[in-house]
Amino acid sequence: MSASFHASSTLTETLVVVLRQRRERQLSKRIEVLTKEAVARKKVGDIVGAKKRLVDRKRLSVQLERLISSISIIDMHINTIEGTELNKSILQTLKASADAMKKMGINSSGVEGVENIVQEVETQMEYASEITKIISAANVTGTINTMGHDVFTDEELEKELEELLGGDDDDIEIGRAHV
Repeated sequence: MSASFHASSTLTETLVVVLRQRRERQLSKRIEVLTKEAVARKKVGDIVGAKKRLVDRKRLSVQLERLISSISIIDMHINTIEGTELNKSILQTLKASADAMKKMGINSSGVEGVENIVQEVETQMEYASEITKIISAANVTGTINTMGHDVFTDEELEKELEELLGGDDDDIEIGRAHV
């Protein structure tokens, strides 16, 4: 594997990890705030406001799930690229070995071996491509209908509000929750 490819790959992976962690923290904090706001609004009798906070929280949760899925896909692509670079190096080494053996007059099945390896690599690449397609096609369902509108029912939202209120929420304050 070339040194420049390895360095850029490592830099890319580091950048992806840092960006993912930062975005995950932002979304998680916002989800937590929206949960507290929903509970606070429910306590003061603002059911409509509480439901709106729950809908916003659910949207952010979906966004967080998609972010995690996208990062997984990017990681897989990086691994595929690294694997391809490694396979290229192996094939170049095998070809050089086969050429050296020919020059030395050794008649072996080196070329057939290389052809078998090439076929195996191609099979693995097809397998990785299928996995990528499957992961890319994975979609968070049940949150938005085909028209792009929310499909959260009032009953679901009220049930979730009741579950949230059932826990220990004495420490929730309305002051900072933008109620």
